[in-house]
Amino acid sequence: MGAVRPALIDFQVIPATEDDCLTLAQVEAIAFDNSKKEPPGSNTFQIMFGSYSDVGNEFRRSNFLEKMKTDPTARFWKAVIKDENGLEKIIGWARWHYFTEPKTIEPLKNDIPWPTTANRDACNDFIGAVELAKKKHMDGKRFGFLQVLATLPEYCGKGVGSALLQQGLSTGRGLGLNDYWIDASADGHDLYAKFGFVDTEPVILDVEKYGGVGTICIMGMRKTE
Repeated sequence: MGAVRPALIDFQVIPATEDDCLTLAQVEAIAFDNSKKEPPGSNTFQIMFGSYSDVGNEFRRSNFLEKMKTDPTARFWKAVIKDENGLEKIIGWARWHYFTEPKTIEPLKNDIPWPTTANRDACNDFIGAVELAKKKHMDGKRFGFLQVLATLPEYCGKGVGSALLQQGLSTGRGLGLNDYWIDASADGHDLYAKFGFVDTEPVILDVEKYGGVGTICIMGMRKTE
């Protein structure tokens, strides 16, 4: 007997709004806090930002709101269903950036005001290394960049991530882009490979100096159409 495919669900992908920012932060934290392929001692999100907290959620809410208001390259989409009361429920979301002019990728600044729950050194070291890897391959290019894709654990495997990814790629094509970059976690890697992203530049961090166990890897993946 073949493997049983999970039942798909009825959802929509629509633009997220400023009023959604706190919920987006909460969904992101829940999704990354419950990684299926990273054990707790090697969970990238927990090592960098700590476990789910109001402080962390407020930090990300403010960041998302600022991006929506001030960054013309940013696009936020949410996947929504209707709950038992007929109200909208966000079950996943994605944040893309579209650089329609050649993009100069600057090194990460070390003065970012991370939340008090974060490990500042881990954040600066890891995100700085990820940015350098992206710069190596994408500096000076026109491209689309998937910054975040998060799905609530109970809705994984139901087509939500695929729909958010397809929405982002479709928008990029509409803007005349044919080059895309993703910093892929272990959980998202296979989905991105399914859509034609190719392993390009691994970023490996020894997390024991931050209180973690072993190493973690984020794979820079690229898709050129």
